[in-house]
Amino acid sequence: MFGGGCSMDQVPFDYLSGKYGDKLGILWLDAHPDIATTNGSSNGHEMVAANLLGKGADQSVTKVKNPISTSHMMYAGLIEKNLRDRDKLVKELNVRFAGPDELKENSQLIIDWIKENKIEYLAVHFDLDVLSPKNFRSVLSGRTIYG
Repeated sequence: MFGGGCSMDQVPFDYLSGKYGDKLGILWLDAHPDIATTNGSSNGHEMVAANLLGKGADQSVTKVKNPISTSHMMYAGLIEKNLRDRDKLVKELNVRFAGPDELKENSQLIIDWIKENKIEYLAVHFDLDVLSPKNFRSVLSGRTIYG
């Protein structure tokens, strides 16, 4: 899937979760975890990961039929100090994450997570805001996330 908003992954990832069950993992590459709930946000694009985990907006609104287990989602490139109040579910649900510094040399943490959870199929959410504007200047984000 290619598209212009984070929420576009919800329907295909929900479908893949229904098809592959616990063999599916979701690797979320994004500067923001998109794990807010209706208590912390009114923007659907900030809730898609929470929806996929079955913790977001009311199911009658989000229509996620096949929530994924928290152990089968991992954030790569997430900067812990940049987590906002609306991102608290990352820690509350104990969703695995690795920051840019941890992944700078290699991807072993991701490979280990895949092996530990016996993931056979991997869906990847890739948001361009994880790219440094120093290296990819076409990124236009609402705020500066890089020092």
